[in-house]
Amino acid sequence: MATQTQLAEDYRVEQARLSAETTRDVLALWLATYEPGSPSVWRALIAGLTAVVNRFRNRSSRQAVTYYLESRGVARVPGLFVPRPTPEPPPMLIEATARIAGARSYGRSITARMSETQAIQNSGVQLAGAMSRIALDAGRQTVMDAVEEDREAIGWIRITDVDPCAFCAMLASRGPVFSEDTADFQAHAHCACIAAAVWSRDEAWLGHSEDLYQQWKRETAGESGKDAIRAWRRHWNNRDKTGGDSGSP
Repeated sequence: MATQTQLAEDYRVEQARLSAETTRDVLALWLATYEPGSPSVWRALIAGLTAVVNRFRNRSSRQAVTYYLESRGVARVPGLFVPRPTPEPPPMLIEATARIAGARSYGRSITARMSETQAIQNSGVQLAGAMSRIALDAGRQTVMDAVEEDREAIGWIRITDVDPCAFCAMLASRGPVFSEDTADFQAHAHCACIAAAVWSRDEAWLGHSEDLYQQWKRETAGESGKDAIRAWRRHWNNRDKTGGDSGSP
């Protein structure tokens, strides 16, 4: 029988693939459609982006439901519980994100005297990353909502890939978030981290989160606040150069 760590890793890989597909489709739509200064084209673009993002959000949420039920079964908890899929985001979120990550990014690139072709390409990459975050937020929220509503679940934990950025590694090092705690899932553009269910305090540290916790304690000893964050970033960015932790347990 699969372990909780194996289930979470399989789910993370599914979500990473979905993120890549979202990035691909959003970028293709942006490159084929965006036309600065055309309101009619902009409205069509927003409609297309909304359809793409909602399609991938639905897939993300369905994958989360499947993962959660499998995880619940492996935990052998009693009773029946079916997570509720996360609803679609407000339409204004898609358009606001497109304006900030897409149109304004394009404008800044043009102001910096970048070629129009490169400006559209760069803004498309930024937009695709932002939209992939919105898509995967559906799966994250589905798991977090289920944990809150399911009496048998005690919390959730952040699962990263084997080589996360310093930000995600830092958040994962904090370990499980128990039901009595309050914490949002912080994600950046192109982030493929997931929220995994926790059923027992004795088996709460899934993946390599406990290793990250030990690294955090060692590297930030005696530091706090922004100083601790700076120390962690130095460690994480230089870990391969120093021959220390690889960050890939």
